[in-house]
Amino acid sequence: MYQKKTYIAMCLHYFYPMRMKKLIFFQVLENHVTPISSTNLAYQDSDTEDKDIIFSIIKPLAPGEGTLESVSHPFTPIARFSQEDINNNRILYRPPAKELGAQEREFFFTFTGIYSS
Repeated sequence: MYQKKTYIAMCLHYFYPMRMKKLIFFQVLENHVTPISSTNLAYQDSDTEDKDIIFSIIKPLAPGEGTLESVSHPFTPIARFSQEDINNNRILYRPPAKELGAQEREFFFTFTGIYSS
């Protein structure tokens, strides 16, 4: 059976002091909840612990495009997460429950990276 694919594009805008802009893609299968891992998103700073590197979603996925969630609060969209969350596979993308059709899709969300300490 053919599994349709959904391509998720994370548009990452780092603000000072990170000073970079990056577009990150990852691929998921329709109807499969998928963790966002450090393979998809990894930022390190020798002076900052991973729990203090915070990503804030400033442009979420649109209605019908799925949600980003924490494993500790399934089915509840999140607005922030840390690099530590990513490193420990605590952030998930949940595709929309509806049928998306035969075409592959791309969905986008935008977030910023900051230091919290």
